[in-house]
Amino acid sequence: MKNSERKQMLLEVLIMLLGLIFAQYIITRAEFAKEKTVAVVLPQNNIEDCVGIMDGIRYYAKYNDILLDVWYEDNISVSELEELIAQEEQNHAMGMILLYPECYIEDTLSEYYDYRNVLVVTDTLREHFSNIATFERIDERTYSIPVPSNVIKQVMEDGDRYIYIKNTYQLGYRGMELIEKTRYSGAIGDICLEYMKVDRTAIEKGEIDFLLTE
Repeated sequence: MKNSERKQMLLEVLIMLLGLIFAQYIITRAEFAKEKTVAVVLPQNNIEDCVGIMDGIRYYAKYNDILLDVWYEDNISVSELEELIAQEEQNHAMGMILLYPECYIEDTLSEYYDYRNVLVVTDTLREHFSNIATFERIDERTYSIPVPSNVIKQVMEDGDRYIYIKNTYQLGYRGMELIEKTRYSGAIGDICLEYMKVDRTAIEKGEIDFLLTE
């Protein structure tokens, strides 16, 4: 065999090997993408708290290489929701977050739904789902972020006044973090965050500026 022919054959083999390696890389990356997907279902008519929660979800997803599969729902039955959850499981999503399903489930719930990899953010359906993410119950007026500037002004003018703030950003971030940490170990579990009690001193220190700006 001539030297030129040997070189040509080696080149062709090398090209084939590179092609196989690249194909394997694409397949592996596709499978990794499936396993690093979290589905999020939220109301079509977005409620105030969803904005902060989605900010936390998107931030965690961005810096941990997680893909988001976002569904906006208006009216959906429980059976349709179960089909959607099953579909995401078949797609190998590592978890799912339902944001305030009371805003889009059209059925009156009377049963308890135990979903292993589904985290439910809710105020009114705590008794109907496993893996609940919510805030503690208090008998005070609460504010979502960002807090309106006129409310901040009132707190600054009255040194004895304080307000309770829901850190919805943290709720979204913590939810994503918990889904990733428990993806192989079992059910997600619950999250219950305390409200942040904020007075003039806390505002003046500037430690919570990101919660207060519109």
